[in-house]
Amino acid sequence: MKTIYDPRYRRLIGKLKTVRHVQHLRQVDVATRLERTRKWLGKIETHDLRLDVLCFVRLCQVYGIKASRLIRDMEEEPS
Repeated sequence: MKTIYDPRYRRLIGKLKTVRHVQHLRQVDVATRLERTRKWLGKIETHDLRLDVLCFVRLCQVYGIKASRLIRDMEEEPS
């Protein structure tokens, strides 16, 4: 199975999307900070494009959250 279909990956992306909503950030705001397009972030959030580790870390920095915390949470979840 490709990792993009793994339930843990989908939960991780869901958590990132929730953080964005809680912080009242639009996709375009986040994408601009990352020098990406809104469409790119949209594809990440709809699981059409896989988020690589460096972009994951940068996205966490924009959201003001620790990437290591999200990874730790994912490691503790059942597969």
